[in-house]
Amino acid sequence: MKMLRVPLLMIGLLLCSQGFAATAQQDKMTTCNADATAKSLKGDERNTFMSTCLKAAPAAPAAAEVKAMTPQQEKMKACNADAATKSLKGDERKAFMSNCLKATPAATDVKAMTPQQEKMKACNADAATKALKGDERKAFMSDCLKKK
Repeated sequence: MKMLRVPLLMIGLLLCSQGFAATAQQDKMTTCNADATAKSLKGDERNTFMSTCLKAAPAAPAAAEVKAMTPQQEKMKACNADAATKSLKGDERKAFMSNCLKATPAATDVKAMTPQQEKMKACNADAATKALKGDERKAFMSDCLKKK
């Protein structure tokens, strides 16, 4: 029985240790408390200082901590802003967001084709107009891509 208690106790401690990590609010409380102690504040002065300190906005995150938004996140943000300016709610908002997020990117977002891609596109179009298939198409495409 005693052999079973030790592993169970260790597992319990491991699971509980996750709850001991300090949150941002707890860190802020510790900092404000240290500042109040350093200023030797007591009574109402301390309460007022602590209240003001805890209500203050957190410092801006360091540049390294700020992550760049992905194109999908940027699109979501833009669609969300559009829906908000149009005061859409419920099913109308869902439909608008769905259509907005499915929309193709603007022409400025489309990357220019490389010369090789342009060659491939032109040769593909030529092969399609000639209705080439199989080995004939492969031979045509090979010659076409070598020429241009």
